[in-house]
Amino acid sequence: MNCNHEDLQIGQALTEYKEANKSADAHTRGIALANNETIRTVHNSFAPQDLALREGYNRNQSSYHFTSYFPFAGRVIEMDGRKEGPYDLGPIGAGEDWRLLACSAISKRMRKYHGRDIDFNVLALISDQLAIHTARLEMAVQHKDETPWLISSLHELIDDEKDKMEQYKKDNIRRRHQYLPLIMDILTALAEQGKLVERFEVAKLKSVRHSYMIRSSHDGSSSDGSSSMGSSSSSSSSSSQRSSSTAEINTERESSEEDMD
Repeated sequence: MNCNHEDLQIGQALTEYKEANKSADAHTRGIALANNETIRTVHNSFAPQDLALREGYNRNQSSYHFTSYFPFAGRVIEMDGRKEGPYDLGPIGAGEDWRLLACSAISKRMRKYHGRDIDFNVLALISDQLAIHTARLEMAVQHKDETPWLISSLHELIDDEKDKMEQYKKDNIRRRHQYLPLIMDILTALAEQGKLVERFEVAKLKSVRHSYMIRSSHDGSSSDGSSSMGSSSSSSSSSSQRSSSTAEINTERESSEEDMD
């Protein structure tokens, strides 16, 4: 919300929040954000549905923490929710890429926690690639005699972006769906059929094998090709096992050792 990029549309809810609180201090803005029903509803909808049931879960402990870096008024700004306000990382020199300053700050923070069991992900907020490729395609069509190869390439890029958007929609549906009732029904049915312990041992063995392959890959014991192939094989086997389990529950028939493998 602190960026004024022409490609960035933050939507009605965030626009109203921004306008209503632009003169407020950071503490008041935080309270207003927490009390905004629309924003809170969307935010909570992405929380794992079974989070409170997980072993060792502490509702007062944050699972994730985000820190943002962006250019503003010729300077690079760091926004960290654990601090009272924004932190100025310094001016952007003439012809200098602001991301260099941001990368330096990110690297410094990651080195600070080196050796601890903390994972880091770096995300970039970029312009809509579908809109960019579409605009480029319109220009290329006007000069199709000069760039026939470019038109074909842009069509492929546009199709790829559309496929990604569809996949993102599916991922969000799966991320927000409550799978716990289904899982409990499957486990109950397997227990009633006397197959739960057996299936548990099979799944545990596959998990151990998968973890071993990952460690071997990180240690350089196996090539990238074999590691990728092994992961795909493990996922395929797990998927096959889940399909077999569902079929057994629906038909209540016995399966052979070969089916489980």
